[in-house]
Amino acid sequence: PIVMNTQEELRIAFDEYSRGTFIKQK
Repeated sequence: PIVMNTQEELRIAFDEYSRGTFIKQK
């Protein structure tokens, strides 16, 4: 699961996830 400390990080993580960087980084 994706757990962030602040909503800002969550927004950035969601933005990256939307682009597919989370999958490309792994």
